[in-house]
Amino acid sequence: MEKAPFIERKKDRYRLGGEAVPLGEGFYLLKAPLPVVVYAEVSLPQRAEVLLYPPLMLFRE
Repeated sequence: MEKAPFIERKKDRYRLGGEAVPLGEGFYLLKAPLPVVVYAEVSLPQRAEVLLYPPLMLFRE
């Protein structure tokens, strides 16, 4: 069974999971409840989980 996209707050960090869409040069769009662009030095699997620590850079249109 495939796990649904999620976001959790753990003290000072966030744990996000969802589909990872490669954008090129190590960047991925993580389709979590809050879509985010992440950078990874290793290839991420199609379904990925990441931990985000502050400071976070957030941009919006």
